[in-house]
Amino acid sequence: MREDMETIRTKGEKEKYCKKWGMSLEPPALAQISPALDILLSRPGDPAHSEYKGLSNLMHSLLLDSVLTTSATRSYAALLRSFPFPPTWPRVQGPLRYLKSYSLSEHARCHGY
Repeated sequence: MREDMETIRTKGEKEKYCKKWGMSLEPPALAQISPALDILLSRPGDPAHSEYKGLSNLMHSLLLDSVLTTSATRSYAALLRSFPFPPTWPRVQGPLRYLKSYSLSEHARCHGY
């Protein structure tokens, strides 16, 4: 957003843009002194969150909403309930009703890790 703001020509328009988006006209002092200390840009992506809560959630939603037929979704849910997870793993809630409330670990268990 700051890069977009820098493309605006007049100071008045820049101030209007900053006010609209809750930004200050001046960049944060810390980012000017040391970009490595920027807490957002200096952190690597989190593969577990990206994989399980992102891709696995998307895959599960597509599978249940678009790919499988109604009877196939029921069969899938039944298969998932009867799947022999390791004894220490908790059961996964039924995907037909609880998919939107799946935690990161439930997506990971369904994903097979």
